[in-house]
Amino acid sequence: MPWVLSSVFGTVTSLSGVPAEGITLEARSVSRGYFEETTTDSEGKYRLRGLLPNTSYSINAVLKWDKEGHSKIERASPSSIPVEVSVSNHQKPTI
Repeated sequence: MPWVLSSVFGTVTSLSGVPAEGITLEARSVSRGYFEETTTDSEGKYRLRGLLPNTSYSINAVLKWDKEGHSKIERASPSSIPVEVSVSNHQKPTI
């Protein structure tokens, strides 16, 4: 059976509920030594693509510095979110 890669998607907001643009997120699997990275759009939305099936990931906001030495992240709460990608999560597309 060929592998079907998965995606995880969501929205990042500030503590006041404002969408957070330009935040880098990564899904990292320590057990498989694999990670994917993405950045939020102007509405705070993100999609982490290419996640392997039957794999546990930790999704984290990644601290990145701009040219002036500032970060867009003051703190992240929660600091990470665990995600388990399994074959049973997949759905057949309806055409």
